[in-house]
Amino acid sequence: MNHLEVCTKESAPVDWASAQNNLAIAYCKAPQGDHNVHLLKAIKHYQSALEVYTEAYFPESWAMTLNNLANAYNELSVDDRATNLQYAIQYCEAALRVYTEEHFPLRWATTQSNLAAAYSSLPSEDHVTNVRHAIRCYEATLRVHTEESFPRDWAMTQNNLGNAYYSLSIEDPINLQRAIGFYEAALRVLDEEHFPVNWAMIYHNLGNIYRKLPTGDRQTNLERTIECYRMALQVYTEERLPQQWASTLNDLAIVFDELGRDKEAQDCRQDAVRGYR
Repeated sequence: MNHLEVCTKESAPVDWASAQNNLAIAYCKAPQGDHNVHLLKAIKHYQSALEVYTEAYFPESWAMTLNNLANAYNELSVDDRATNLQYAIQYCEAALRVYTEEHFPLRWATTQSNLAAAYSSLPSEDHVTNVRHAIRCYEATLRVHTEESFPRDWAMTQNNLGNAYYSLSIEDPINLQRAIGFYEAALRVLDEEHFPVNWAMIYHNLGNIYRKLPTGDRQTNLERTIECYRMALQVYTEERLPQQWASTLNDLAIVFDELGRDKEAQDCRQDAVRGYR
């Protein structure tokens, strides 16, 4: 017999809300099927749980469910993406009424990080304002997620800050130098042995930055770009991550073109085409 047929909202509202929340979590983590379909089902169950988990009577459960809803909307890629992210922002900001830095520092930091992710992805004409808002949220989390106490969370925030400043480089090229500093800090924790995919991703990003860097010696910057892309290719292999492998090879070919190293550029492109196929 279905647990929800026995544990109804009328007979056992708190247990029913807990079951709704657990169902939603299960849908979010479902390994097979259409992830967006699962997310939409999860959202319905989270919203059902909020019929019982109110801010007045169950503030912690209410805030937890709102944060979970924000995560679901952050990931949802169907319908209007901007609207989904606005919902995520709305739910995070509401949860922060309960999840304060003083009383729930870890949950506060996690919610700030979720809020930053939504702002940084928000498609809007005011992109710079949104990214700067995300940066403030990421910086806030570092008051809790320190390198000593939460090294992985700290390093991922450094990476996210690097991404944010990289995206602001159109506004001011000096942001590329800031991004390099954050990426290099993240690499103190996100090493090749323990976090190979993150490590490779950061090196690819560093290669992109050195390729665009307007300051310094152009030849030196391009040689540094090649070095970074080759570091990434130690993890981005044709067998393990063919799409990332092909993309990095294509970027490498562009650098070889600029340096006049035609044979190496041609070899990279031929391999990239194979990877894309």
